Amino acid sequence: MHQQFRHCNFTPQTISEKIPATICDLMNLIVLDLSNNYIPGEFPDILNCSKLEYLLLLQKSFVGPIPADIDRLSRLRYLDLTANNFSGDIPATIGRLWDLFYLFLVQNEFNGTWPTEIGNLANLEHLAMAYNDKFLPSALPKEFGAWKS
Repeated sequence: MHQQFRHCNFTPQTISEKIPATICDLMNLIVLDLSNNYIPGEFPDILNCSKLEYLLLLQKSFVGPIPADIDRLSRLRYLDLTANNFSGDIPATIGRLWDLFYLFLVQNEFNGTWPTEIGNLANLEHLAMAYNDKFLPSALPKEFGAWKS
């Protein structure tokens, strides 16, 4: 059976204000694609979007940390935060997004190390972490070797 996606995809460069938390009032929202817009500020207030499976925040001007309670998006399968200015540590709670199969954290301003909890993501098939220049060269955590996919 073909699954119909319920999504919001905004035309590039048409949004220049923060996304209101009321977007989560769309109770069946599964896909939220805010790519290629100029949305100022920190990670959008969307942690109450309980059915969200696909979140694309590519090439934005977002700053600040990824929320420590990102695991509230418990159905998330696809997360792409490429080419932003997210900073701080990548929260360990990202390792509790059990259904995640796609995780792109490319080209941000993260500091610290990669959380070993990413190794808990048994369904992960696509991982990209390039161009995070504030990370010191190091080996990948051994926990990343536990992946089967």
